[in-house]
Amino acid sequence: AAVYDRLGGLLAVAGAGIALVAGSWVVAAMMVGGAATWVRWRQKEGPGVARPGAGGFPRACLIPLVPVAGASLGTLGMVFVTHLWIGSVLFGGGYVLVALLEPLAVGRHGWLTSGAFLDGVALTQAIPGPISTLATFVGYAAAGVPGAFLATAGLYLPSFAVVLLIAPHLERVRRLAPFKAALEGVSAVVAGAIIGVAAGLFLPAVPDLFAGAVFVVALVVLAKSGLASGWVVLGGLAAGVVRSAIPF
Repeated sequence: AAVYDRLGGLLAVAGAGIALVAGSWVVAAMMVGGAATWVRWRQKEGPGVARPGAGGFPRACLIPLVPVAGASLGTLGMVFVTHLWIGSVLFGGGYVLVALLEPLAVGRHGWLTSGAFLDGVALTQAIPGPISTLATFVGYAAAGVPGAFLATAGLYLPSFAVVLLIAPHLERVRRLAPFKAALEGVSAVVAGAIIGVAAGLFLPAVPDLFAGAVFVVALVVLAKSGLASGWVVLGGLAAGVVRSAIPF
């Protein structure tokens, strides 16, 4: 669970609202959320407390809030920089990628439509591999095969770099109280942002009664049967194929 208390709930609601109406500000909201829970932790600990790893606000959380501006980068450069930036702030589970990537790929850069982005999300659920392959899909939509390669590389490079840097000190990093406190707020905002992005994609996903019926059936199956989401997605794919073959 990403929401543990009232502050977490407020941050989640804020994350959902920002993702819905101003998606490009989600990362700024994540940083504010992290700062809020860090300040609360600091107040509880008291200003005079001094312990290993319990210093000021973790500098690793002070990540640039927007991708590097630069029309001169060209499409390929912007694809790489955008995914590199997302990879550096990708906290939590794979669905966080949806919340961070959709406002940039669809809203800011216009590499694909909301419907096409949603198709990419569905595709990542229907094929083997993590949902982060969505970056490959978006990169291909933006700039073909080179874009797919650069998007994937950009997304994963920060993770590899972090693992190489902190692997020898992993246990110590995991116990750092300031990071744990800040990540509570980040996680709460992210949880809300995922809900907000899902709400924003609802209308493109359910444009008519048939799609609405498929949505309801899929929701019931997931809630009641515990069936893996991949099978449900394949069922929806089959329903779409049947519909396209039978005139209504």
